Amino acid sequence: ITFRERYEFLKDLFDNFEDKYPVFLEKMKEIREKVFNRENMIITFIGNKKDYLHFKNNIDKYLEKINNKHYEEVLIDNKISCNSKAFVIDKKVNYIQEGFKLRTKIEDSLLCNIISNKYLMKKIRIDNGAYGAWAMDRGSYITLTTYRDPKIKETLSIFKELPEFIKNLNLTEEELTNYKILTNNLDNPKSIFAKANIAINNYLSYIDVKELQEELDTMFKMKVTDLRKKSEVFKKGLDKSVLAISSDKETIKNNSDLFEEVEDFMSE
Repeated sequence: ITFRERYEFLKDLFDNFEDKYPVFLEKMKEIREKVFNRENMIITFIGNKKDYLHFKNNIDKYLEKINNKHYEEVLIDNKISCNSKAFVIDKKVNYIQEGFKLRTKIEDSLLCNIISNKYLMKKIRIDNGAYGAWAMDRGSYITLTTYRDPKIKETLSIFKELPEFIKNLNLTEEELTNYKILTNNLDNPKSIFAKANIAINNYLSYIDVKELQEELDTMFKMKVTDLRKKSEVFKKGLDKSVLAISSDKETIKNNSDLFEEVEDFMSE
């Protein structure tokens, strides 16, 4: 479900609440029965030993009240309709995101950290006046994002020149060490709840902690010359990237050559 479809659903519910609410309520009950279901349920406890004993002695009473049915899996087609899309909004400023698929490792988070602070910050935020610009490793793809950006084509040109920046990257040993420490907040103190949340996410994502540690060790051994080798990877990714831009109608019209599709959020 796209965010456009979610928006239309909520708008329709809001505009026709009296008529739609009974149907909406039944749908929510149906979803509740499917989501809170004993089949494939994973329960995690975080707390002290005394509370755990209480939890252990009472959890079965709770589970008895929960649905225990088998539901067939439904495959969702996540194929995108196009590689470049514009969204018309009522803001005379641009929100730009370009991304590409990449099976990432912690070292890619390190590089994104460097790109954000040493390249995008200067080129897009300081020189071009955007409120923000950053690169992010999202696990299976890399995104380049700008926030409240007064430019479009200039920003896309800066994105395109990114592989050249990586190819010619220069950092002192001290700078590189600082970026490594800051990457993904890896060394930040964490509460027991934060640690447990990370453990749960790793378990559900089939992430091997030993492999994660190996990636971390590799990242801390990396030199600038190792990072420069990523230039070609980013070039190939950007050559097959997906682009999404939100802006006002006039700006989208003036840059229509950039987009395969346009969705107008202001036509209603």
